[in-house]
Amino acid sequence: MQNCKKRLLAVNVALAKSQQELQENAGLTRSVHNQFDTTCAMLRKCHKERREAVDYWKSTIDSLGNRDEEMNSVAQVRASLLVTFGITSVRYNFLCLMNAYRLT
Repeated sequence: MQNCKKRLLAVNVALAKSQQELQENAGLTRSVHNQFDTTCAMLRKCHKERREAVDYWKSTIDSLGNRDEEMNSVAQVRASLLVTFGITSVRYNFLCLMNAYRLT
């Protein structure tokens, strides 16, 4: 009987120690889980900002492409008009200077 009491006491001590370790590990797990949640939130925010920057960049590239197309179109019309009216580049520059002089 004495032997059983000693064993029961030893089991109870081991059980209390295991419960203490379990509580410590649970606390550590909660702490790590909170850090993980914070890190995930930061990564989601960074990903959203990166996506917005990429979308802005794509929009800018598209705008530049549209502007280039418009400039090419205007240049073709200008060249066509110069050829149609037989205006040389020297004469065109002179007309631009005269127009600028009139505007001032």
